[in-house]
Amino acid sequence: HGVVPFPVLEQVLDVIAALPEPTLESLQIERLLLKMFWSVGNMSLPPYLVHNPASLTKWLSFVLHTLERPTKGAHVPSEQTQNIIHGHYWKAVKRAAEISLRWLLRYGKNEDVTGKDRSDIRKAVAPFQTQFVPSIVIGFLNLVARRTELGAPDLIVYWGLTFLGNATRYSKAWETLKPHVQALVQQLAFPIICPTQEDLSLFQDCLLYTSPSPR
Repeated sequence: HGVVPFPVLEQVLDVIAALPEPTLESLQIERLLLKMFWSVGNMSLPPYLVHNPASLTKWLSFVLHTLERPTKGAHVPSEQTQNIIHGHYWKAVKRAAEISLRWLLRYGKNEDVTGKDRSDIRKAVAPFQTQFVPSIVIGFLNLVARRTELGAPDLIVYWGLTFLGNATRYSKAWETLKPHVQALVQQLAFPIICPTQEDLSLFQDCLLYTSPSPR
């Protein structure tokens, strides 16, 4: 089982990916498609995807498309004026980020792929290791670098930093990430860990609240 639904789902996937701008309905379908792909590849791969490289490439391209969309010039819904679409938009990006991280940890190295079908699966995920991982690294770098401009939720930044942190363990990812490490630390990591005026005000409020009353 499982062979028949994939071609049908991929027809829907093609339609969603070809839309110039996402709609509420398309984002709901997109999130559902990504959730399905997360489920089928979380622990292992179904035989259909293992033995149909073109199909697997299409699904991985769809994940990358969702991840890159905010930084590719597409309209990013405003939280103030398009609150419902805004939520679905970033939830789709979050799911793509989750898939990217899970695939990196599960299929990023051949040694990580185990089981009786490991030879076939290793062959199937080779394009992910060599082609998609570098593109995903760049996608996350662009996303976290433009987080303020794009209005990206903190959770998206978290997934981006988590992926980039784990990427140092994988050769293809590290080759792409290495030239950007200094800028990543200076422009992103350091500002995030430094307290803001809001943090200081909150800290002072907490001190006032917890300070013992004078006798």
